[in-house]
Amino acid sequence: MGVRLKKVLSVQKLNLSLKESVYLCYLGYFFNNFLPTSIGGDLVKAYYAGKKFNKKAPAFSGVFMDRLLAMLPFTFIPTCALLFVHHLISDKIVIAFIVFMFLMSSMMTLVLLNKNIASIFKFLLKPFKKKDVYKKITKFYDHLNVYRHHKGVLAWSLFLSLAGQSIYVVCIFGLAKAVGVNDVSLGVFFLLIPVVGIIGMLPSINGLGVREAGLVYLFKDYMPVDTAFAVSLLSLALLLGLSLIGALIYAFKKDIYDFKEETI
Repeated sequence: MGVRLKKVLSVQKLNLSLKESVYLCYLGYFFNNFLPTSIGGDLVKAYYAGKKFNKKAPAFSGVFMDRLLAMLPFTFIPTCALLFVHHLISDKIVIAFIVFMFLMSSMMTLVLLNKNIASIFKFLLKPFKKKDVYKKITKFYDHLNVYRHHKGVLAWSLFLSLAGQSIYVVCIFGLAKAVGVNDVSLGVFFLLIPVVGIIGMLPSINGLGVREAGLVYLFKDYMPVDTAFAVSLLSLALLLGLSLIGALIYAFKKDIYDFKEETI
């Protein structure tokens, strides 16, 4: 995540060191515990990155793109898993949801990277045509659209996201093994855990409650409900462990995030 954030922000001329980038990721985990949804910490990352270089719009655009690149594997991985384990999924709503999210994320990516496609949806901005918000939206879009010229960064960042999400799925699979789940294939986890991640982005504090409920609901056909709940609590413990590292950084490494403002 730190390497990906560093690469994505570099396109916006925000050249963080790897240490700064990694520390900001941990701060994001920490502030997720106090901000809406499981991605609320992105606001903190964007704030401090923008503060360092006195470039707020590029920072928020870069962090937004970083989040989008992190989300794409959430839809790509389960879509690929469907090709191999679709026969194990009895709930057709889950299959429809996975396909829908894959199509939506793919369309969003095309809109952000292709102005010709984006122009099709320009009518949505007509009510704001004569307002300041229109200029802010178009400026924000221009900052995002610049990534179309950096296909190498996009490809490398997507690879890092796929690798990271795959490792996370394997970790949850290991937690399930630890509580005695031995008859559920790894393919089912690759199919459903990313969906749990998407559910965790629904309104909540750090996804708390909705993420655990999502895991229990999706896995109820593959393991006892109490076992699924135990896995959800263990996965929550992993996230809290990461946020604890962020808390220590916030408390003792102020030189990392309390940047002096400078114009570059």
